[in-house]
Amino acid sequence: MKAFRVEYQWVITGVAFFTMLMSSGVRQSFGAFFTPMQTEFATGRASLALTMSIGLLVGAFCQPLVGKLADSFGAKVVLAAGSAVTGTGLIALTFAPSLLVVYAIFGLVLAIGFSASGVIPNSALVTRWFVERRALALSIATAGFSMGQVVLLPVAAQLIEAVGWRSAYGILGLTFFVIVLPTVLLLVRNDPGHKAPSDGGIKSQATEAQSYFTPMRVAMKTPSFWKLFGTFGVCGFTGGLVYTHLIPFSLDAGMSATAAANLLAAAGTIGLVGSIAVASLSDRVGRKNPLSGLYFMKGFSLLVLALVGGVAAVPIVALALGMSKGTGALTSAMIGDKYGRFSVGAIFGMTFLAHEVASAAGSYLGGLTFDLTGSYNSIFLVGAAVGLLGSITAFTISEKRVQPAEIVGAGVVNA
Repeated sequence: MKAFRVEYQWVITGVAFFTMLMSSGVRQSFGAFFTPMQTEFATGRASLALTMSIGLLVGAFCQPLVGKLADSFGAKVVLAAGSAVTGTGLIALTFAPSLLVVYAIFGLVLAIGFSASGVIPNSALVTRWFVERRALALSIATAGFSMGQVVLLPVAAQLIEAVGWRSAYGILGLTFFVIVLPTVLLLVRNDPGHKAPSDGGIKSQATEAQSYFTPMRVAMKTPSFWKLFGTFGVCGFTGGLVYTHLIPFSLDAGMSATAAANLLAAAGTIGLVGSIAVASLSDRVGRKNPLSGLYFMKGFSLLVLALVGGVAAVPIVALALGMSKGTGALTSAMIGDKYGRFSVGAIFGMTFLAHEVASAAGSYLGGLTFDLTGSYNSIFLVGAAVGLLGSITAFTISEKRVQPAEIVGAGVVNA
């Protein structure tokens, strides 16, 4: 009987999935911490939402550097450092005496930690190990982003109920040192070298058409780069708005914090299945049309929140949010397809800059709108319009590959 053997690129995919689950899950659980932190610090929603916005903005400008470091030195050292810094920041929150100190921890320590343990280095790592099933592998890895909601939102809510928000952050921080960091150090390999696994994951560098590197200056001459940059900003704005304010919105409507967290967790479960299915489809039919559909669903979810409102809207929105997952995997896969797999860290890092800046804007503007008007309706309508614009823009992206000859001449204008 032939022994079962798992090709190592799938181990890499699993490690990337787990690392992103922990990093993004802790970040996305901020909504569960929002109300108890607001109560303790006696502040408005805009002021507390600014915590996440500061972290997102600083993290945004970390992304291109993180991507460049992952391309230059390998993802392993970046992920290990990011895991350690994240754990340190979460433990530091346990002792934060004021909101200003919380701003500093989120805006410096955790911004760096989340960036270096998140989507960019993990996407760069997985992209180097896959070609033919790249989007599928990336969707499985980045499904950790969705599963972070499923696992850590309910866990965070229960921990807060049991031991308070400070101790809850401390426990999560210790988890990074005890579990996440050793996993990265023991299992991550930066690339497969010249291996050619039999399951069609990675081909030898001699035969792979996407082994070239596209400099950032060349990528930025292509309209597709700016469309990817802009649409991923749409992902950030809608996500920052919803994941910061859906739980407070649900509490205002009369839903319990645990019930709201469980609905967001359900959205993550739906997103896990849906993003893998969409990515697998994109490996066969192309990236832009599925990507356009995902942005449409993001806009639709916010339109429902604005027009339906109340408790009735929350389950519908959770379902729509789940169905809209996968934009990160398709964006990074398209970058690998179009600009070469050794360019993903730097180019996706720059694209992620738009995501994080827009996410910070969505998070803060949601709180500011509520403080000024007592309602989220107007900002939800803005988010719906932004989602529709992202859908239209994604549909126009060219999937034509930038050729090595064009890179040498740096004369790309239509790709």
